[in-house]
Amino acid sequence: MPLTISYAIIRMPDQWFARDRGAVKLFPFEQGGKWHEQALRIRSWKEWLPDGGAWLRGGFSKKRLHERSSDYYEQFVRETRRGEWAHWSMLLAMPIFAIWNTGWSILILFLYALMANLPCIALQRYNRVRFLRLMSRRGEICYAKEMTLVSMEE
Repeated sequence: MPLTISYAIIRMPDQWFARDRGAVKLFPFEQGGKWHEQALRIRSWKEWLPDGGAWLRGGFSKKRLHERSSDYYEQFVRETRRGEWAHWSMLLAMPIFAIWNTGWSILILFLYALMANLPCIALQRYNRVRFLRLMSRRGEICYAKEMTLVSMEE
């Protein structure tokens, strides 16, 4: 089931992941990424998570940066949303497993799904916050240069 969900979400158009909405909308306390670093201590365990985006054809590897351009950063942010939607979808699919499982096995499967998906969701959000912060800094620097040029011409 997880591979089917991942495959379907990889095939969805990029425009669907162009902005934060629904389950992937960032909360005010997440801005800047400090909450992820302090409360979740994400830097100490993030390297242990696999990069599922690289496993399927058409997927986007997010383990390492491959470029340093605005277009790449924008694609990276879109792909963090795509990855987060994939993990939320996997959690939402859990009731299907209750159809052919009973008792403790449902609880065990649910706990496994939480342990397998929540860290990945947290990492997607953390990376998105960091890239959005980086992109805004780049925008502020460009904006400041434009303003300086305008004021010099006047």
